[in-house]
Order: sequence, then C-alpha cells, then structure tokens
Amino acid sequence: MTDRKFSKAPGFPQFLREAIGERNIADVAAGSGVSPTSIRTYLRGEGEPTRPALVALAGYLGVSVGSLAAGQADEAASCTPIPYLPLSCFSSSQIEFHRGRKLEARRILFDREWIEKTSGAKFNDLFCLFMEGDSMGSTLRSGNYLLIARFSGEGIPHDGIYALRLPSGVVVRRLQSIPNGQGGKVRIIADNNAYVSMDIPLEVLGQDCEDATDKVVMIGRVVWVGHRL
Repeated sequence: MTDRKFSKAPGFPQFLREAIGERNIADVAAGSGVSPTSIRTYLRGEGEPTRPALVALAGYLGVSVGSLAAGQADEAASCTPIPYLPLSCFSSSQIEFHRGRKLEARRILFDREWIEKTSGAKFNDLFCLFMEGDSMGSTLRSGNYLLIARFSGEGIPHDGIYALRLPSGVVVRRLQSIPNGQGGKVRIIADNNAYVSMDIPLEVLGQDCEDATDKVVMIGRVVWVGHRL
C-alpha cells in the first residue's frame, strides 16, 4: 500500500489529486455523488466545487472540508472519522448502512496513515461496531469497539474474527478453515463455550447484498479492538 503524503501547500487541484490517490475517478464519483466531469474539471484547475460538492468529496476522501477547500493539509486532516453503530443497529443490509445510516452514525477519529497501515485496508472500507453480549468470551467483551474491514467478496476468507449476518441476526464469531478432506467447510466458532459452534460449506458464505438472505453474510473482518481497562 502506498501511504498518502500531502504537500504542505499544493493548492486545491493538487490536494484533490493527492487525496484521490490511486482511486479511479469513476469510483470517486459514485461514492461522493459528484459527477466525473466535475471532478476532472476541478483537477485541471478550471473550476471550483459548490459547497455541497466540497462536503461530499471531503466526506468520501476522508479529509476535512477546510483542508480540501484551502488546498492545504492541517493537523486535524490527518485524522479520519470512522462511523460506528451497535450490533443491534446493524441487522439489515450493509448496503443500507453505508448508503443511509452511515450519515447518521456517531464517529470516532483515527489517524488515517496509522489506521491504513494497521488494518491493511483503505479507510473507506472501514467502520466500527460496538460489541454486545458475551459470545466471544474474554477475547471480545461487551462494550468493546471493533474496527471492521469490509469483506470485498473476493477470495476465501482467512482464519480470523468476523462480523457475520446470520438469519438470526448479526454476530461476531471466529472463522476457522476445515481441512479439504471434510468437504471444503468453514467452522463458525464462539469463544464462549456456552454458545454452539457450527460447520458450513464455503459456498454458503456470501458478500453482503440485497439478495443474500439465504447465506451467511460476511460483513467484514475485525482488524482492531478498543476497550477500557
């Protein structure tokens, strides 16, 4: 991953270019709601964004509105707001969460460079969940803040702890691959032995989408935990 380094005073077009980084302009347009034509115009220095466009771009790119407008990074711009919700509020589609509830969610500030290095994910793919219940025993306690890297839907998930959506609701569980001799299955484990573990075929795991009601939905992997002492 290439770390983003902002010039001290690049001006708006250059700052926008550095904030976009390796992203495709079409993706930035889709994520921010600002048209590709407008974004290219801003990058050429041939126009200035409206206030709604400025706010939308800053929110999608994870920079402060003030920094983007000034074309210059400030100390606060090194922090990225990550939305978080309790598990009980994450019972419907992740698409609904990112398109609607994300705007209403409370947020925690993380240093952008640190969080991308720590998680191995781009900050636009990160969000926080508030752990509830005792299903993960002493590994994760009720009240912990879990930083989740959204599952892209590509490849087979590695062993680790994930947020999953089951027919019964959203849970946090450990996934463990089962040897091929047992038919390409994965084991869903609760670290608290009072909860039942289960084995499912890999093909039952699915990415979050509107028609994923018959699958065990991979919301994302837990990459960081915050808690009180």
